[in-house]
Amino acid sequence: MAIFDHDYFTEVAYLTNKYARKHHPHWLRLEWYDTNKDELMTFFACLYGLGLTKTPGYSYFSKYYLYCVI
Repeated sequence: MAIFDHDYFTEVAYLTNKYARKHHPHWLRLEWYDTNKDELMTFFACLYGLGLTKTPGYSYFSKYYLYCVI
């Protein structure tokens, strides 16, 4: 059993695109390209991998990353 199934990512992609079309600032001159289920699955996999990776001395999600000495 998967934590998130394909229907979940399809729904998240739909809602993301709907929000972007409604709130995209047109003066920014950046064109919005609709996202899809595959892009979101890749993004979530990257976040999941970053959360599982042990790093010596710093955290990917630390707000003090710039002050860490490696």
